[in-house]
Amino acid sequence: MSKRQSQPVIMPKQESNIIVIKVGKVAMGHQSHITGTGVHDNRPKRTRTRQAQRSAWQNDLT
Repeated sequence: MSKRQSQPVIMPKQESNIIVIKVGKVAMGHQSHITGTGVHDNRPKRTRTRQAQRSAWQNDLT
């Protein structure tokens, strides 16, 4: 064990903290994420699925 007592580190503050807000930058807000499975689809199932798209196509022909 050393006999010297530990000294607190005092760092001089050389510059002040300045927050700059860019005026031209527009807040985007919450964005729906595109990666993975993507955004939750709120459409009813009969318009959402591939089979529903096929049936709609067949119903248009007849």
